[in-house]
Formats: sequence, C-alpha cells, structure tokens
Amino acid sequence: MSIPRLEARDHRFAMHYRAMEKFATDTGETAGAPIAGGSSGEFTVGGVLMMVPQTGVAPVVVLVEGTAPSSLRLDVFSDPRMFVRVRKGAPAHGLREPYRELTEEYPAESVTPAMIVNLTGFVRARFAYSASVFGAADAAVFLPRDAGGRPHRRVRVPVPSLDRASWHEFELLGDSNAECRYRAVVA
Repeated sequence: MSIPRLEARDHRFAMHYRAMEKFATDTGETAGAPIAGGSSGEFTVGGVLMMVPQTGVAPVVVLVEGTAPSSLRLDVFSDPRMFVRVRKGAPAHGLREPYRELTEEYPAESVTPAMIVNLTGFVRARFAYSASVFGAADAAVFLPRDAGGRPHRRVRVPVPSLDRASWHEFELLGDSNAECRYRAVVA
C-alpha cells in the first residue's frame, strides 16, 4: 500500500495553517479589534465561517463577531440546513472555519443550540475581490444586520497574517432588498 504524497501547495497551506493557529494561541488573537471611534454602522469580523453544502450549491460564508459557534442552521434557502464545525478551539485570525453539512451518516455532536442564520437577522452581501477574500467568487456571503436592521456601513474582514493582525476594509456601495454590495477601501 502506498501513501499518497502531498503536493507542494498542500504542504505549504498546512504549514501556514499550523503557523496561524500557533499565532492565535500565543497572542490570544481570536477576533478583530474594534475600530477606534466605531459606530453601529461599522462591523469588524471575528470569524469567517465556511459551509459547503452537499448539493451543487455555491459555498456559503457567514461572517460573525467573536467565537465560532459549534453548529449553525441556515434558514436562507428553500429548506433549512444544519452544519457543524469541523475543528475545535479558538478561530485563527483570518482563516476560514470549515463546517460540514449534517446528514444521516454524520449526526450532530453538539449539545449547544445552533446559531440560526436567517434573512431577518442577516443580510446577503457581495464583496469586491471575494475570490481572494473568501476563497470562492460565487460564495453566498451573509453578515449580521446592525442594531437598526440595516446593513453595516463598513466591514473589516481579517486577513491571514503571520506578522500582525490586519484586515481587508470594505464600504457599502449599494443596498437593495435582495442583497447589498461592498467595495474595497483603498488607503
């Protein structure tokens, strides 16, 4: 029996992922720092949750503050879908947290209630450069609404970095009933 060899890019990704986890553990960096003088219209992402449904649907990304929940329920499509977190521990700054869809083969392992993602509390968003930020150009991105029920005016998404914590910054470009659009802010 032969052992499959990792391609060089897979090995580099694994090394980068382990280094980011170590950075997060050593520094205690689990979520983005608040923006100085921030208002309810500004949102700093603490976790990028990545779900890949088993059907041929595009990947789903949910942006959250703070820690990653152990499970979540997507109520944004025609039928609700349950997902559970693949790994344990604190989220690493800038890395997507993988979730797998629950099936009869893979029952839920969590005893805590699932975070519910619906269109009442979340808004669907399109981000400029989403392929480089979220890993897929066609990803359906959902982020929480602000206290007034509107999309956030500015959003900061963490960037994987070994040196220091950094973010991609976006500002609201347009808002419709179906989705809102964000463009990158260039400093």
